[in-house]
Amino acid sequence: MNKKIMRFMIKIAIWIPVILMAITIFGFSKQNGTESSGLSEKVAVYVIDIADHVGVIHVDDSNRTIYIEKLQTPIRKGAHMSEYAVFGILVFIALTVDGVRFKLRYCITIAGVFLFACTDEFHQLFVPGRSGKFTDVLIDTCGCLIAMVVIQFIHHAVLRKKSKNQKGLA
Repeated sequence: MNKKIMRFMIKIAIWIPVILMAITIFGFSKQNGTESSGLSEKVAVYVIDIADHVGVIHVDDSNRTIYIEKLQTPIRKGAHMSEYAVFGILVFIALTVDGVRFKLRYCITIAGVFLFACTDEFHQLFVPGRSGKFTDVLIDTCGCLIAMVVIQFIHHAVLRKKSKNQKGLA
């Protein structure tokens, strides 16, 4: 196969995970309020059961509901940050394969994730029991920012190691 065609195919294929993640995020966003709360409640129950089992907290009938209610919001917001961190990483990788300059990749990734988060929250305005909130856009974008900081640290660590190895060979 021709090298140009192969590179083009790779550039197209690398965007498939980005698209699949965007579809996944929109899939979670189309859940109505009851479905969304039910999912975070299931995760909260699971976490509380584990914490009780290992002795981190003591759960009984009198405090179980309180723990579940208090844990649902952090779980939901943590899930938002996590899915947008993964989305940001996938966008960053796709931009890398597309040959976008390193510093520009960060800007495009963060701006793109921010805009996608805006569309996601706008979409939620039309879902029963859900609401679009700018604070959620900021939480989503923070997930991406954290991922970009991690990538930056990894990049600098790799550069330091390469520099160290080159100095050792000289």
